[in-house]
Amino acid sequence: MAGFSETDKRDLEYNISGRNIKNFMEALQVAGQLSADNVLQTLKLLEVKILNNELETPLCQKVTDLIVGYLRKMKPEGELEEMCTAVLMALGSQFPGMVITKLWDRQRVRKLPPRGLLVTVGKLSLCQDIARYIDATWEYILRILRMAKEEDDMLAICHVLYGLVVSTQKHLDPAAKHEGAMDIREEAVAIKAYQTLRVLFNRWSLKSKDKVTEQVLVVIGRLFYLIPPFKLKNQVNWLTRWLMSVISTKVTPFYISQCIFQLVDALALSGCGGINLEYQLENITDMLFNQLNEKVNNSDSHSVLNHSLAQRAFCILTKLYSDQVVFLLQKTMESKDPAKTVSALQVFVDVFQEVPQTEKLQSKVMHSVINMIQEDFEPVRKPLLNFIEMLGQHNYFALPLGDIIINYIVKLSQSDSSVSRDQAEGGPMGGSLQGREQEEGTVGNRREGRIGYGWHMGRALASKT
Repeated sequence: MAGFSETDKRDLEYNISGRNIKNFMEALQVAGQLSADNVLQTLKLLEVKILNNELETPLCQKVTDLIVGYLRKMKPEGELEEMCTAVLMALGSQFPGMVITKLWDRQRVRKLPPRGLLVTVGKLSLCQDIARYIDATWEYILRILRMAKEEDDMLAICHVLYGLVVSTQKHLDPAAKHEGAMDIREEAVAIKAYQTLRVLFNRWSLKSKDKVTEQVLVVIGRLFYLIPPFKLKNQVNWLTRWLMSVISTKVTPFYISQCIFQLVDALALSGCGGINLEYQLENITDMLFNQLNEKVNNSDSHSVLNHSLAQRAFCILTKLYSDQVVFLLQKTMESKDPAKTVSALQVFVDVFQEVPQTEKLQSKVMHSVINMIQEDFEPVRKPLLNFIEMLGQHNYFALPLGDIIINYIVKLSQSDSSVSRDQAEGGPMGGSLQGREQEEGTVGNRREGRIGYGWHMGRALASKT
């Protein structure tokens, strides 16, 4: 073999931790003959040897059989199980099919395969081309899904499912480059994706705050893209009800936002969300508002992504159901709960460009803004000023009720010590109202001056409040 000397082969086969590999293999097959420490240290050296040398097929098969047999017989845990997985990953980097096919090398499925083997197959699915094994692997996983009861077993199966779904998406993407063709047609993928979705919900208990629920949310979010939109639209009602029940368990918000985003994004690929999504719109937007109410921790990527995904979901929903989303945003903006009002304002700023600027919309928006000005909740003030600044860019101050907004800004600027005297009396942000009116000279120009002044002062206040 090129780049693999006889010395290297002897080193690999006969010099692992000073023990003949043949004897090591034989001893490993006899329960308890080697101590856990000896096995652990030998596996560590074995992993390094495999990663640094190219194995011949017979030797690779022998070591694969040995490790999988040890996992089945001894059921190691902790670091020892992790090292068995690491060795299988090293073997899989050279012969992925050899490791993957160990999943179904037994005729009858009476019990679950070793967790280490499941985790290995999941990881190999993400880093190796497994196109030839997707159908058989997925078929096998569907058979054992119903058998998983323990959390660790469920998590291991989620590893495989995630790898399968990601690998399948990659091969279905016409723009992606991959080596081989899948052993499964697109129609069969859709069937398996739907079957997986139903089994996960019908056979797994997913009503508690645990890692399994979070990982299932990750998997099903990917499954949405493999299920035809017309079929996915029929699942929206029960999916929404389930997501609402999961939120009540206080699962990490990121996983909820990501799943909702993937659901509406997958539905939007068909050009319309469907009647069920429209029917569930208020429930879905309520869930998204709950996610936006979560405090952002900039040092936690999940916390930051939680807000980003919720906002992106709102953008998609606005494109699909502009009038309905605007109505729900206005309703929430006028809520007596400042936290909900703040979230609605932030969303409206993000989606405003997607909304047709009709007279009806302008009238409703002005009505909502005036209501918030009259309430004048302290926590709402800064996001309201940001929203007002955006309205100024769309000439809302020139509308009949625009003076109310301008007067509100003037009132805030006069009482806010953070706005410098220079800005209030003639700085680059505006100048005093009296001076600007005198300078303009005419009634029309005075109104334009007030509009410009209001916009600049609103911008200054929004940046400093």
